Amino acid sequence: MPTLRKNRYKIKSKRRNLISILTICLLFLNLLTSAQQTAPIDTTVVAPVKIDSVSSSNLFPISKDKLEHQVNYQAKDSIVYNAIKKELYLHNEAEISYDDIKISGADYIRYQQDSSLLSALELKREANDTLEKPRLSQGEESSTFTSLHYNFKSKRALVENAYSQYGEGFILSKQVKRNNDNTISGLKNVYTTCNDPHPHFGIAARKIKIIPNKVAVTGSANLVIEDIPTPLYLPFGMFPLQKGQRSGFKLPTYDMSEQLGFGLREFGYYFAISDHIDLLASADIYALGTYRVGFKSDYAYRYRFNGSMNFNYSYTKIGEPYESGSQQIRNYSIVWSHSVNQNVSPGTNFNANVNIINNRNYQLYNTYDANTYLNNNYASNISYSKNWAGKPFNFTAALRHSQNTLTHDVNVTLPDISFSVNQLYPLQFRKDIIKPRWYEKIGASYQFSALNRISFYDTNFNIANVKYNDFQNGFKHSVPISASYNVLKYFNSSFNFNYNEYWYTKRDFKQYDFNEKKLDTLRDAGFFTARDFNMSTSLSTRIYGIKLFKKGWLKGIRHVMTPSVNLRYQPDFGGGLGNYYYSSFADSNHSIGRYSYYESGLLGGPPDGKFGGIGFGLGNTLQLKVRNKKDTINGTKKINLIDGLDIGGSYNFAVDSFQWSTISVRYRTNLLENINISGGLVFDPYSINKATGSRSKKTYIESNGKLMRFSSADLAIRAHLPVKKQTTALTQANEEQTEAIGNRYGMYTDFNIPWNLDISYSLNLRKNYLVKSQKDTLEFNQDLLLSGDVNLTEKWRVGMTSGYDFKEKKLTYTSFDIFRDLHCWEMRLGLIPFGLRKSYNFSLNVKSSVLQDLKLVRRKDFRDNL
Repeated sequence: MPTLRKNRYKIKSKRRNLISILTICLLFLNLLTSAQQTAPIDTTVVAPVKIDSVSSSNLFPISKDKLEHQVNYQAKDSIVYNAIKKELYLHNEAEISYDDIKISGADYIRYQQDSSLLSALELKREANDTLEKPRLSQGEESSTFTSLHYNFKSKRALVENAYSQYGEGFILSKQVKRNNDNTISGLKNVYTTCNDPHPHFGIAARKIKIIPNKVAVTGSANLVIEDIPTPLYLPFGMFPLQKGQRSGFKLPTYDMSEQLGFGLREFGYYFAISDHIDLLASADIYALGTYRVGFKSDYAYRYRFNGSMNFNYSYTKIGEPYESGSQQIRNYSIVWSHSVNQNVSPGTNFNANVNIINNRNYQLYNTYDANTYLNNNYASNISYSKNWAGKPFNFTAALRHSQNTLTHDVNVTLPDISFSVNQLYPLQFRKDIIKPRWYEKIGASYQFSALNRISFYDTNFNIANVKYNDFQNGFKHSVPISASYNVLKYFNSSFNFNYNEYWYTKRDFKQYDFNEKKLDTLRDAGFFTARDFNMSTSLSTRIYGIKLFKKGWLKGIRHVMTPSVNLRYQPDFGGGLGNYYYSSFADSNHSIGRYSYYESGLLGGPPDGKFGGIGFGLGNTLQLKVRNKKDTINGTKKINLIDGLDIGGSYNFAVDSFQWSTISVRYRTNLLENINISGGLVFDPYSINKATGSRSKKTYIESNGKLMRFSSADLAIRAHLPVKKQTTALTQANEEQTEAIGNRYGMYTDFNIPWNLDISYSLNLRKNYLVKSQKDTLEFNQDLLLSGDVNLTEKWRVGMTSGYDFKEKKLTYTSFDIFRDLHCWEMRLGLIPFGLRKSYNFSLNVKSSVLQDLKLVRRKDFRDNL
C-alpha cells in the first residue's frame, strides 16, 4: 500500500508539471502574437513556405472546408502571417500558386485562410518602371491585371483591367469575372491581334463571353483605330480560340472592273476534314458574267507522305457577243504535287509534280502573279523508281508532260522506262585485290530505255481522235565498256567501247513531190532494228605552274593546265555498214538531202558518215593568293581569276573534206563569290563560199591568209548584289518560323538586308554572210533582266522587277512592289505602270490570320486594258 500511494503521488506531480509547462507556452505564444502585430515589417527575403491544408489526422483534427491542394507562396520583400486573423501578407514581386493557378509579379498579395479569399494588387508605379505587370496563369492561359480577387473554394475571380492572350488574339477588359466552370465574362472589352500593350486597333464590345480554347462571343461591336471609334458596327462578334485548323467561311474581297463589272473575289469555305487533310473551295464572280471556281487540298502524313492538289476552272467574258472585240474564254489548270518519305520503303520512291493548263489564255486572264505570267513552259512528272539492296539493278518508270504556251506545243510521254545495271568487273576473279591487273580494271554496264510519246497542239486536242499511229516510240540498249589506267606515273589513260542497239516500230521514207511542191513522207509500220558502235581512247595530265613573292600584297600565282588528246573511231553506218540513210530530192531546185529511215525514233539512231580522227583539248585555271590581315589563321586569301578556260577541237582522218571541226573557246569565273561570268568563242577554219553563203572546202588560211574565221560568240553575266554575304533572318529562323512562312515566302520581308539586286545579262553574237550585198553582218541578241529591292527605313521596302528589250528598244515587263510595316498592320502597293498588264493593287490589312479579312483593297484590273 505505501508503494502504491507513492506511485500515485508521482503521477499527480507529473500532471501538475505538464499543466504548468502548457500554461507557460500559451502565455509565450500570446506575447509573441501581440509583438508580431505591433512590430514593423521585416524586409528580409524569406524562403518559400508551404501551407499544407492536409495534415496528419493522428495529431490534429481536419476541417471540413479544407482546400484540396496545397498553397505555395514566396515574395522578394517580406512575408507576414497574422495568426489571430489567419491572414498572410506578401510584399514585392509576390507569387502564390494553387493547383494549376499561379499569380506572379504582384506588388501586394493578401490571403485570408478562413474564407480562402485571395487579393492581389498592382501598386502605383512610375511611368518608366520596367517591372512586369502582375500575371495570372492557368494551364496555357495567361493574363495581366491591376487587381484580382479569387476564392480558392468557389473558384470564382474578379479581375480588373485584364489583358489576356488567346492564340494570335488579345482581349483587354475593364473588368472580368471568372466562373467556376472556367468561362469568363468581360465588361468593356477590346479584341485585337496587336501585341502592343496599348493596341493600335481593336474590335470594341461592351460585353464578351469567353469559353477558353473554344470561342469568344460578343454583343454589338465596332472597329476602333487608335482609340477612335469608327462607324463600322457589327451586330455580334465571334472569334475562334481553338488551336489548329477549323472549318469556316472565307470572306471575299470586292472588286470593280470596267470590263467585268462589280465582283467578289476569293470567297468560299474551308473544310478542316482531319489532322491530315483539308480542302478550300473558293470562287470569283463578276456582275457581267465572268466567274472562277477552284479547289485546293493539302494533305500530310508525317514520316510517310505529303502533297497538295489545286484545280481551277474559269470563264472570262469581255463584252457582249454582238460587240466587236468581245471574248468568251474558258480555261482550266491542274496542279498536283506528291512526295513520299524515303524511309517508308527503302529503295523505292514515288514522286509526282503535275502542272497543266489548257492554253496561254489562262496566264493572260486569270493570274496576278508575275512569275506565272512570264512562265511559258510547263512540265509534269510522275515517277516511280526502285533499286535492289546489294544488287546492281535500277529501275525507273515515269509519265511526263511538257507544254509551251507560246507555240502551243504539247508533248506527253507515257511511259518513260529505264533499267540499268551498275558497272561490273567481269574479269575480277580474285578477292581482296590490292593491285589489280590491267584486264581486271575493265568494267561493263548495261542500260535500257523505252519511250512512247504523242505530240499535239493544245488548241485542237481531242482524246477521242487519238490513234496508235500518232504515237512516236523507241527502244534503246546500250552496253558501255571502259577501263582507266595510270601511264608513266603522270598520265591518265582511258579506253571506251560503246555498243548501241535501237528498236523501232516505224520506218519513214521522204520524197519530194514536184507537182504539189512539198516533201511527202511514207511510213511503214512493223518491227525494225539498227545498231552502231564506236571506240575511243584518251590521254590527259596536269601541269602546275607556281610563282611565289616574298613582298607585297601578292603572295603567289598558281596556274594549272590540263592538256588532253583522244583518238576516236566510228564506222559509216549511214551508207556503208548499216545503210540506215538514203538520199532524196529536198526541194524544187533538185537539191539532194540526206535522211534517216528512223528520224521519228525518239531515242536517236546510228549516225551518218564515219569518223576516225583525233580530238584535243586544253583546260586552264588561274588562282591568286594574297595576304589578308583579317584571316587570323592562315593570313592569306585565295582569288579565282579563271575557273575554266577550255580550248577544244578535232580532226577527222576518215573524210576527204571538212576534216577540221570548229574550234571552241569557253571561259567561266566567279568574281567576289556573287558575280558569275561565262562566255565562249567559236572559230571556223574554213572559208565562206560567196556564191552560196555556205562553208567552202577551202581553209580560211588558203583563201584569206588568216588562221581561222570568227563564227559566233556568247556572254552571260549573273550577279547578286551586295557582294558580301549577309546572314538573313530567314537563315536564322527556327523550324516553327520557317513553317509559318511556308508558301508565302514571296510575301516575306527581311529588313536585315538593306538592299539587294539581281542582274542577268546575256549576249549572243553571230557572224553571217549576205550573198546579195557580199558583206559580213553581225547578228546581235541581248537580254537584260533586273530584280531587287531596297529598305528605305526599318519599315519601308521598295521592290522592282524589270528588263530591257534591245531589239525593240523598250522596257520589258516591269512591276513595283511597295511595302510598309505598320506593326500589327501591313500596307502593300503592287504597280505595273505600262504594257498589257498595266494595273495596280493596293491593300491595307491586318497581319494576323485570325482577322485576315479585316482589310481595305483598291485595285485596277489589268483586263480593263483588253
